[in-house]
Amino acid sequence: MKDNRKSLIILLPIIILSFLSIKAEAYAQSRSSEDIQAFTDRVYTRFTDNCSKTIELTYKSQTLTSPDRNKSIYFETIVRNIGDRNYNGSSACVIESGQTPVAKIVISSGSNQRAENFISLVGNQYNLANKAAILTPVSWSANSRYVIVRVDYVLGYDFLTDHLILDSQNNYRQINLGSNNIPCANAGAGGELLGFTSSTVVAFSCGEFGDPGYIEVVNLGNRSISRVNNLGNISRLQTYGMITSNHSIRKIQEFPGR
Repeated sequence: MKDNRKSLIILLPIIILSFLSIKAEAYAQSRSSEDIQAFTDRVYTRFTDNCSKTIELTYKSQTLTSPDRNKSIYFETIVRNIGDRNYNGSSACVIESGQTPVAKIVISSGSNQRAENFISLVGNQYNLANKAAILTPVSWSANSRYVIVRVDYVLGYDFLTDHLILDSQNNYRQINLGSNNIPCANAGAGGELLGFTSSTVVAFSCGEFGDPGYIEVVNLGNRSISRVNNLGNISRLQTYGMITSNHSIRKIQEFPGR
């Protein structure tokens, strides 16, 4: 009996550590902006292979599961670049006529799954249908209520990045943050998610072409955006959720340009 108790005493710390490790994995998500940028670059390269053709590409985004493991979302999207049939290759191929005709957000909750028209959910204010957009869920909030969606626009020679914050308790509609409604709305190059400074405050780095950038924080508690000078200990910033599948291109089609 004593030997059994000794074995149990030895095993208990191992069991507890294993449990804590699983919990930590559920809450901590490694940032994946480089992976997202690499996928965006793949789409850009494919669009500019031949500017005399209209290229249509269907992709599935990465899947992000909530910290409580009860919910997950991903996007199924069609993007296209309208080619110019008179293009002869004598100049650089520039993406000027991008479109996102179809964008579905696929939501899983328990054993239930449904798809919603994401363009209808966010409305016309971002004109998603008339830009080629790479949609990626990048972080949940710690309480698994809010999810941050990164939007990379494939446009011209440059990329612009926005972030939309959706409320799972309001049918994944975008939260109202006032007149600008998104972080880094006035930044020329858009923003990058830095992470949560607390359970309800999330920070973004706002970029300017050729000028110093700045930092904005979103308070999910009072639904506000403010600019700050610094974040103190940046190593404490955190993102939440588990990436359970990666981006993938499902189909590529070519059509004559216009």
